[in-house]
Amino acid sequence: MLVENELQPVRFDAERSCLFIGPLGKLFRVYCPFRVVCQTAYPPYLPGEVLIVTQIGEAERHQILFKIGLHFWPHQYFMLHR
Repeated sequence: MLVENELQPVRFDAERSCLFIGPLGKLFRVYCPFRVVCQTAYPPYLPGEVLIVTQIGEAERHQILFKIGLHFWPHQYFMLHR
């Protein structure tokens, strides 16, 4: 279970980018802003909703955060939109 203060970013990626692994195992970089799709209901977002990530952050336990709107959210609830 996440504690609210764990969702605050500790540091930001200076490049404003994120690395992803493609279907063939190839690593590629995506720069902000980029689109993601909500995979699991994570209020206020619903599955299938397309959202814009404007910044990447990191929580204390090395959890990757996506800034969507005004807040940071755990990355695992979202998938890169192609």
